[in-house]
Amino acid sequence: MDEEAFRIVYQDKDWLVCAKAPGIPTTMPGGGDSLVKRLRAIEAKTGRLHPISRLDRHASGVVLVARSDRAIQAAIAAHRKGLYARIYLGLSEPPPPQSELVREGRLVCCLGIAIDPRHRRLRRAVESGAQGAKPAQSEIHLLGVNHLAALLLFRPRTGRTHQLRVHVAALGFPLLGDRDYGGKRRVFQADGRVIGVPRLALHCAAVALPFQGEVIGFCSPVAQDLRLLSQAVGLDFPNEERLLEQIREELKALLAQKMSV
Repeated sequence: MDEEAFRIVYQDKDWLVCAKAPGIPTTMPGGGDSLVKRLRAIEAKTGRLHPISRLDRHASGVVLVARSDRAIQAAIAAHRKGLYARIYLGLSEPPPPQSELVREGRLVCCLGIAIDPRHRRLRRAVESGAQGAKPAQSEIHLLGVNHLAALLLFRPRTGRTHQLRVHVAALGFPLLGDRDYGGKRRVFQADGRVIGVPRLALHCAAVALPFQGEVIGFCSPVAQDLRLLSQAVGLDFPNEERLLEQIREELKALLAQKMSV
C-alpha cells in the first residue's frame, strides 16, 4: 500500500476527515493494515480515533473519524435519530427497463441483510423480517443510464455491511467491478472495444450530521479512476460540493422541523 492510500482533508480537536483511496480497508480485525491503523501511527498524541463511517476496502471517498467523546456521542445520536446523512455515487449495470428505478427515477429498497452462510464475510438480501436478517433501507436515484451502464446516487438510511452492493445486486443491476456480488469487470461497446473496470465502482461523496448546534459536513471528489470509467461509458458524475450543500440544507430543515414539534 502506498502513501496515497488516503489523504487528510480536515482535522480539528473533534474530527479527522480522510479521503480514502480504493485498496485499503477502514479497519482490519486482528490489527492488520488499515486506514485507522495508519492514522494512529501518525496521530500518536491523539487518545482516541473512532471511525464513524467504514468504507469497504475497494470503495473510495469520505471517512469520518471522531477524536473526542463529544464527537462520538454526537455521531451515535445522529445515527439513532436518522440524522446521519451520506451520499454515495456508483456505476452499475443498466437496470431492467421495466424496473421501478427506470420508471420513476427513484426507489427505496427495504430488503433485509443477512450473513451469507456459504461465505460468511459476504452478505445476502432476504425478505425483511426473515430469520437472521437485519433491517436495511437504501434510497437509490437514477442520474443517467445508457446501454453500457447506469449512474446511481445512493442515500443509505441504514448502515449494514455491504448494504448498497447487496441491494443493487438483488435488484438485478450490480455495481460494476463488484466481484463479490456479480458485477462486471469489463464492459463491451457495440464496436467490440472493451472497457476495463479497475475496481468496485462506488464512492462516498459526502457526509453530514448535526454537531454542537450546527450541521457539519464534508465531501470528497470522485476518484480519478472512476471519473475515467464514467467518461468511457458516457456518463458524468455530479459535483460533490453541491451534493454536500444539498444534504446539509435538508438536515437543517429536518432539525428545525423536529424542534418545532
